Amino acid sequence: MEVIRVRFFNPEEKTELVLDLPRDTSFAALTPMLQERGFADRRKAGWRYLYQEHLCGQKHRLSDYVPEDAEEMALDLFGFSQVLV
Repeated sequence: MEVIRVRFFNPEEKTELVLDLPRDTSFAALTPMLQERGFADRRKAGWRYLYQEHLCGQKHRLSDYVPEDAEEMALDLFGFSQVLV
């Protein structure tokens, strides 16, 4: 299992969380994981992720957005309503 270090940034709370995750983790699986750790508010629906200002697809995997040799990636966490504004 290949692992990548992911730095999550929550601009609302101005907080950061770093996790080592399998490269084949889907973006849809991230929200429950972040909610368990108290990083994403459970009361707010529709969390999405931005990688280099690109809105990541929920069915995509972390590895879809970075080269094979990448060791780290940074994701911004956004509520769905914020993305539409």
